[in-house]
Amino acid sequence: MNPFDDRAGSWVGTCGFRLMPTDELALEASTAEASGEADGWGWLLRYTWTHPDDGVQSGVLLVGSPDDDGAISAGWVDSWHQKPRLRELVGVADEGGVHLEMEYDGWGWTIDVRRSGDDLTMTMHNVVPSGFGDFEGAYLVMDAEWRRVLPQA
Repeated sequence: MNPFDDRAGSWVGTCGFRLMPTDELALEASTAEASGEADGWGWLLRYTWTHPDDGVQSGVLLVGSPDDDGAISAGWVDSWHQKPRLRELVGVADEGGVHLEMEYDGWGWTIDVRRSGDDLTMTMHNVVPSGFGDFEGAYLVMDAEWRRVLPQA
């Protein structure tokens, strides 16, 4: 089952961002647009968020349908986080959303996209390798919460 079969539309909300694990989250306006792709075999999420110093940023996450065991793959690009490369993530899907992971140059990244009613959330964690500064492990970098924009009657 694709957890996003019925998740096409527009959302508005907020996204909190922080660069370092000791920073406070900077909360700003955020948007999301989603659509089913490839005749229902994929799901595309376009989102915007605001960096406190570098202004409005955007990203795209293309998630493939899960296999029989729930395993999925996704492509991701973000104008600030992983530019200019398209990154491949792997993970699992369940009825409520997806959990995706990747490793790059010894570091890690996780992205969770969840749905609940008309709400859509996305959290991103950076995973710092051991031996890099005073902190190691996963910490929350972005926390987006969006509410579906319903069509006008």
